[in-house]
Parts: sequence; structure tokens; C-alpha cells
Amino acid sequence: MNVLTKALAAYGQSRIPVKGEAGLDWRAEVTKKLLNLQQVDPATGHGYWTNDAGRWMENDRVLVTSYAVLALQIAAGSRLLCGKPARATPQPVRFRPAHPHSRTRFSRRAGLLFRG
Repeated sequence: MNVLTKALAAYGQSRIPVKGEAGLDWRAEVTKKLLNLQQVDPATGHGYWTNDAGRWMENDRVLVTSYAVLALQIAAGSRLLCGKPARATPQPVRFRPAHPHSRTRFSRRAGLLFRG
């Protein structure tokens, strides 16, 4: 689902054309499917995702849950940056050069970064 949502997001449309219909809202369908597949640990009450097939480590709760959350995030249409939704269009962020004696050289090398 993670790769599917990335591909659909790259497609750039929220609706997939379906012959004879208004189109399929893939974001709503992916969200609905993932929420239906979520399982709950009875001991802790925490939700998780897993696959019974162990192929490609799909039975690892942490790995599969991470991918499911990423897919939900993409389907929601937001990419989180520091806890806040990013802007729809990337905005350039310029950093002042670091002081020459500073240990931080990241901003000097980065020059221009994009959020989003």
C-alpha cells in the first residue's frame, strides 16, 4: 500500500478515472482499506498492522505498521514536517551562512532547502 499511495500521489489527481463513473477517490478508498485492516493488541489496546505471510518481513508489526502509517499520511494529502503539515507547494527556505568558527556547517552547504 505504501508504494501504491506514493505512485498515486505522484499521479497528482485525487480521483482515478473509471469508465462510466465520476471516478474513484483513491485517497478515501486507501484510508478505508487500511483502517479495516488495522488490528488491536488485546493486552495493550494499541493498533498495528501485519500480514500473516512472512514474505519480505510482512509479519513484523513494527515494519508493517510504519509503512501503513506512511500510506495513511500520503493518502491524507499531507506530509508532516516538524509536526506541522507542509505547504502544498514547496517554499524556498534560505539559511544564513554559519559563523566560520561554528561547528555547524549544514546550513552553509545546504544553501537552499525546500519544505514539502
